[in-house]
Parts: sequence; structure tokens; C-alpha cells
Amino acid sequence: MKKVTALLLILLLMTAIFTACGESSQKEDNGKQGDDAPSAQNMGTEETTKPSEKPNFSDKNYNGQKFMILYPQWSLIDLYYFAEEANGDAMNDAAYERTQKINEELGIEIGWYKPGIITTVMPVLRSVVMSGSDEYDLLLTHCVQDINLNIASQLIMNWNNIPNIDMSKSYWNTSVSDNFEAYGMLGYAVNDLILPDVNSIFFNKQLQENLQIGNIYDIVDSGKWTWDKLTEFAKVGYADLNGDGVVDSDDQFGFVGEMGWQWGSIPSSAGLLFVGADSDGVPQVDVKTEKMFLLLEKVYNLLHTDRASYTWNYKIEYDPNVGGVPPIDFASGKSLFYYVPLSLASTFRSMDIDFGIIPIPKLDEKQETYTTLNWSGFIAVPMTAPDPDLTGKVVELCGYYNQQIVVPVFYDVLLGQKISRDNDSLKMLDIMFKNSVYDLGVALMMYTMPQTLLAGKGDNFASYIESNMNPWQKLLDDYLKACREYMEAQG
Repeated sequence: MKKVTALLLILLLMTAIFTACGESSQKEDNGKQGDDAPSAQNMGTEETTKPSEKPNFSDKNYNGQKFMILYPQWSLIDLYYFAEEANGDAMNDAAYERTQKINEELGIEIGWYKPGIITTVMPVLRSVVMSGSDEYDLLLTHCVQDINLNIASQLIMNWNNIPNIDMSKSYWNTSVSDNFEAYGMLGYAVNDLILPDVNSIFFNKQLQENLQIGNIYDIVDSGKWTWDKLTEFAKVGYADLNGDGVVDSDDQFGFVGEMGWQWGSIPSSAGLLFVGADSDGVPQVDVKTEKMFLLLEKVYNLLHTDRASYTWNYKIEYDPNVGGVPPIDFASGKSLFYYVPLSLASTFRSMDIDFGIIPIPKLDEKQETYTTLNWSGFIAVPMTAPDPDLTGKVVELCGYYNQQIVVPVFYDVLLGQKISRDNDSLKMLDIMFKNSVYDLGVALMMYTMPQTLLAGKGDNFASYIESNMNPWQKLLDDYLKACREYMEAQG
């Protein structure tokens, strides 16, 4: 019975991340692009690339060669990555402009295909590779689904063997190559084609003023935004609004949020990883540390002491992604802080309450930077991609043009036209996006540990982690074995 219960729990947790971190409206699959597109308006963040970073692939024209991308119906990919034609929508037109520039520079025709939800992609990929078909040039993946299996089944290429790739450019996220490569095998990569999908904290500016806690943006800028500081502010945020003496959802709280997959982000906020590396650079499960226990203790105190916080388990009727309303709705003005995926910012733009967005706190003031776990997926190359040389060129240009054209417009989508011109808000997005990291342990399903411990009684951190070290190590060993055998098979 215990095994059955555990299995059901795992399935529920998987369902939560596969849905809650990215419901989206759907577009039709398509292949051919339109003709002319107006330029997207570049507003958001400052330009970070240098002129010398612009890839130059003028050596060859591909004379209309088709370039096909396989991707799942999931999250930001489904909403913002592809556009059949310009239609006046800012993100649509930015994606369209990027694609047209690449088509024109290389003389290709980029198309794409979405077989369905995240579980449908791997069967299509396997069928294509096993049959020797060269139908797809590029693959976009989920952040967890089939990450190990794609390598173990040798369905994807090694990025270290893809020509024309330069991960030293500013539009690449090198935490993927740093944390995922093993035995020379790097199956996944991320550049600015992949829009960041991070968790964040919203704060109510009116309550900030009423409670006289100071300027929160200034606190972040000064490096003093820590879990202790958040707890201090959250404690003064409680108010028994109806005067009934009962602590419930009718009251005002300092901190609110869903008790779900989102808590997998907190190790990264402290500069920690579920899977780090030993002194020789070999990946290892890295959760049994003093800093991890200290972090869990700090966050647990925030959630369970002095009526500072109110949390709830996931239910579809609470999910803002699908029109749901949480037990304490941030739009009602009854919470000072709200822990939430940043991608939900656009759903709050029309509310009357003025709010700000800040990163997840640091462990302490000694920590140098704010870091944020990126829950977006990855870029991979199907094993039977017909022209890796072309694939490398397209991926480089996608990263460059997304940085220049798409990401600035994405800031406006998240914040709205009015807020996005506020320098403080832009600075906060820069902090979260530019310091976003990928953790191999998250991709291997270790991310449920904080959620489980923070929802418990707070007396079993060490015993829980110790009891799960072997299963977690097995997940990592399987990944390392897949990478090693891949390299052996490829010679």
C-alpha cells in the first residue's frame, strides 16, 4: 500500500509541474512563413550584445531549403515562439520578424510541427530516428519530460559536435553546459531562443507604503533582500480583517503562495543546486549540506510562524493559468507578497492594485548575486537531422535575434506598457533573466524535495534527505550511464 501511495504522489507531482508551470492557449501548426513584416518595437532591456557578436553566415545560400522544428504544446513555447504572419500583436510580430530575418539571411524556410502535449514528442522523435528519417532539424523540449531517455535512446546529437556554435556569446545560458555535460556528452543547450520561465515575488506597493517597511526595490539593489528580510516584512503584514479572531483566508497576510512545484526554485536562490559537482567536476547529488538545511529552516519559519503566511495546495479552481482564483487572490489586495511564476504577471496587469516584481531572496547578505531557477525547456538536435552545419547556424541566429528583437518585447508582455517603462521593474527582470540557471537535479525530478519538507512538520529535514539519497543518486547514475554509453557508442 505504501508503494501505491508513493506512486500516486509522484504522479500528482508530475502532473502539477507538467500543467501548472505552463498552461497556454493554442495556435495551429504550420510550416510556411508569410512575406513582409513590420519591425517589432524594441523597448525593454538594454542591448547586451556587441556588434562583433552578430553571427556572420553569408558563406552559403540554401536556396529555400526547409528547416523543421519539432516542439510540444507547452508553456511559453506554445504562446510566443512561432508566428505564421504579422498580425499586430507585439510578441507575434517579434517572433515573425526574427524568423524572416533568418530565412532571408540563410535562404531557408523555417517551419514547425507540434504533435501535441509534452508526452507526444518523444514517440514522434523515436519513430523518426529509428526509421532514419531526416524530417526534423531541431527539437525543443520540456524541462523534465524524457530528458534522460532522449540520451539513453541516442535520439539526439551531442552539442559539442554541432558546427557554428559559439556558447561564449552573451545570448547563451552556459549553466546548461556547465551542469548537464558528462563524459563529453551535452545533449541539451539554451540560448535566448528559449524565453526564461522563472518564479518571482510580486509585492503590493500600497501595502508596502501603509506598513512603512521602506522601498523594497532599494533593498534588493543594496543586496539586503534575504529570506530573513522577507520573513521580517511578512510578519508585520498580517491583519484580522473581519475581527473574528480566526486566522483564515478572509484575513490579510504578509506572504502567500501555492505549495507546489514552485518551491523547487529556492535552492537556486541560495546559490545551491540539487546536483552540483565534486572537486573533479563529476556531477553529484548535492543536497546534504549545511547551507541547504539552513535555507530550509529559514523558509519553513516564514511559512509556519507568527501568522506571516498563507499557502494552499494546487487545485484547478485556484490556477490563474486557466482562469482560477486562489484562496487569497493577490488582486484583492489582501497580501503584501505573492510567490508566483513570473509568466503570470500579464494576468495581473489590468488589476487596480499597483504592484512590483522582485527576485526570490538570497540566503544571506554575504551571497553576491540573486540567482533564479529557469523552468523553461531545452534545445536539442535530432540524431537524424540532415544538416548539422545549417542547424548550428539557425540556432546561433535564433539566439542573437531573440536577444535583439523578441526578449525586449517579452518584457512588455510580462509587465505591460506602463510598468515596463519603470526602471526599477526593468532592473528586476534583468536580475532574474540574466542570472537564471538550470539544475540537472530539477530535470531529473529531484525538485519536489523542498515542497515536501516545507509542507511537513519541520522536524525531519535531515532524515528525509538521508532516506532519499539513494533514489536520487540512482536518477543521477542513470543519467551519467546514459551519457557514458552514448559516447562509447558514438566512438
